[in-house]
Amino acid sequence: MSTSQSLMTVENNEKQQPQIQATKPVNQPQPHMRASCFRAHFNSLWSVWYGLCTAGLQAYIAEQSAQRFLGYAALTWPGSSLPPHLELHAYLALNGVAILLIPFFLAAALFKIGNLANDGFKLGRHLSTCAADPASSVVLGRAGVLRSLWQHGGPTAPFLHLVTSFCLLLPKLLVEARLIETGLLHKGI
Repeated sequence: MSTSQSLMTVENNEKQQPQIQATKPVNQPQPHMRASCFRAHFNSLWSVWYGLCTAGLQAYIAEQSAQRFLGYAALTWPGSSLPPHLELHAYLALNGVAILLIPFFLAAALFKIGNLANDGFKLGRHLSTCAADPASSVVLGRAGVLRSLWQHGGPTAPFLHLVTSFCLLLPKLLVEARLIETGLLHKGI
């Protein structure tokens, strides 16, 4: 058989065989998908309980504070003194800030956020099984100043707890001082 005849035979065989088109690609490599930027890792157990109990307590105090505000707003002030508009506005603003900070506090207490002090990371201990914990030797490397301050700064959840507590405590003191000044509240305990 000559080469031209063998080529024709191959072409005829190809024409006779039906062309099958695959609808699914077979064994094609999938493009490498980048992992998501945020993967939630729970904090230690004591931090989770601290966050849940404290957030619940602060939410209860915020609700009581809102009811107290309605009582202060409905209070009739003596004719010679002006109503404490500044104190009531401060009361409302500081309670609003406290209510807005409670979810951030809860998130910082429940999840690892990259702050070593908040996440319960102990220098010199290499016992963690969490992938979100830093390597055994914490090296600053070429990280920026802000990232280093965030990573090595004070604990975030207790700081938010402190700020929220002051936002719930200070307005009550301001209004009670004004009530004592006008004589609606006695100085004695």
